[in-house]
Amino acid sequence: MACDAGACEALLAYFTCHVIVMDMEHYNKLDDTTDVKNDMLDLSFGMTDTSHLGCRVIAKP
Repeated sequence: MACDAGACEALLAYFTCHVIVMDMEHYNKLDDTTDVKNDMLDLSFGMTDTSHLGCRVIAKP
């Protein structure tokens, strides 16, 4: 799912798709977020070092 199709309805409210990746091995495989996206994630409740945008995570079996 792309960010513009998520809960934020293309309003750039990235904190609506905040997820915490618990496994560092998986976290290290994710693409880097931009400074703007990190600034928006800073507004999220419970922000951690492994916070990421759920809409940018592709789950595979």
